[in-house]
Amino acid sequence: MNGLWIAHYKRADGSDGNGIVMFRAGEIMGGDFVRVWTGTFEEEGSHLSARLRVVPCMSREERGTMAKEKPIMVTLTGCFGERDAVLTGCPDESDTPVTIEMYKAA
Repeated sequence: MNGLWIAHYKRADGSDGNGIVMFRAGEIMGGDFVRVWTGTFEEEGSHLSARLRVVPCMSREERGTMAKEKPIMVTLTGCFGERDAVLTGCPDESDTPVTIEMYKAA
């Protein structure tokens, strides 16, 4: 799983986006033009679980203000192969699912 991945995420509310993610030694770092995320991951066979802390790059309106002081925490599970991965989960305190499809870049 270690390496640089291209990510496409979709939320059930219709919002989506693209970003990059670096997996290394159990840690995740990534972002897009709007948010940055950090966290941890565990892999067992082809199963993957991750816990992410998502914060905005800058203050902006997004169906209300997403303050840097109150990050969104997300727990995701899924599976991965040599070149692709799919994770699904929900942000804490939300029932709006998110799906992340990733493709290995390097």
